Amino acid sequence: MVQVTGAVVACAPTKTGGDLALQVQLRSGDRVLFDQRFAATFDPSTVPKDELQDGLAPRRVVMDLLGAVAKEVSQKVKASSGELGGWRVAEAKAKMAANDAEGAARVYAGLVQAKDALGTEERATLEMLTRYLNNRFR
Repeated sequence: MVQVTGAVVACAPTKTGGDLALQVQLRSGDRVLFDQRFAATFDPSTVPKDELQDGLAPRRVVMDLLGAVAKEVSQKVKASSGELGGWRVAEAKAKMAANDAEGAARVYAGLVQAKDALGTEERATLEMLTRYLNNRFR
């Protein structure tokens, strides 16, 4: 299973700018692929001067900061995509090793839905899951 968890470490929006720091962890099963802090600073130079005179709404600053951090996080996740390649296979093997039939059935359902796009290893895992589930639910 792939998990992305995030926590806001600091958020300080003001009428003229602000900062945001976010701690993000990407896990594949029990393996941590990255645990990193991302930060963004709001740049008021991109805002028209007439809007700046009245002061910016803190919500707008926060949304712009979140957008900037989200771009950084997505780039990092994209760079880690090679390590995520076999996550369904790893999850299926972990569920079968733990004798977790319900978890194995969930992985099976995901593999069946993506059947046309499966690679060789995933197809073999699907067959293995089919045998495992047939034996478990006889």
